Amino acid sequence: MIDNADETISDNLGETELLSVSPNLEKIEIIEPSLKSSLQDYRTWYIWVMIVLSSSYPYYIASNFKIYEEIDVSAETFITVVGSIGAVVNGLSRGMWSAIQDKVGFKIVYMTLLALEILVSFTFVAIHKVKALYLIWVMISFATLGGHFSIFPTLCAKIYGPTMGGKIYAIIFTSFATATLMNWILSKQTSKKNIEYNVLFYILASMSVLAFIMAIFFNETTKVETRGYIENESADIKTLNVTRK
Repeated sequence: MIDNADETISDNLGETELLSVSPNLEKIEIIEPSLKSSLQDYRTWYIWVMIVLSSSYPYYIASNFKIYEEIDVSAETFITVVGSIGAVVNGLSRGMWSAIQDKVGFKIVYMTLLALEILVSFTFVAIHKVKALYLIWVMISFATLGGHFSIFPTLCAKIYGPTMGGKIYAIIFTSFATATLMNWILSKQTSKKNIEYNVLFYILASMSVLAFIMAIFFNETTKVETRGYIENESADIKTLNVTRK
């Protein structure tokens, strides 16, 4: 053991100084909310409603872009290409949305996603006969769908903690099933001609608008508490060698 931590040694390379390092280490304790407290938090159900509203349009496109009766595209090859590219975009976009969320936060990335969704859903009927635009619009729709599966797990982890956030997201995930059920009902109505396609798209676009408004007022403050304390790891003196040239 070195008796004097302030002792210095000189040699031809420079001066080497032995500095003492505190044996006390700072520890951070993460305290997550309970399941009961998390379920009582209105934001759990607020997120649930937002997902139902905002995922309905991209889910509908993902399920029905091949059989949309108003589309003047008879080439089976083209539809296959659209579906293939859409699937790739769906997967790749998840990493993109997640990376953007790390930079700018949930609200900005979610509202950006919704802005794209609102744009394409309100204009889909107007561009559907133009193959190039139809392809782009479907790609954007798949990208917004992929974003839902990457930004909300991160949001839940931020608000409720990594462990409790996973449990809460498992509950919130039922919102996707609800959106799928709603799309199935709407598809049945359009196939029976009870709802025109242009009306359907306006309904889905309006749901995205409602989600956008909800996002404006969303509070993403975390419920996780952190407590720092000092833990004495060892009574021995530790030293650090620092060489100055």
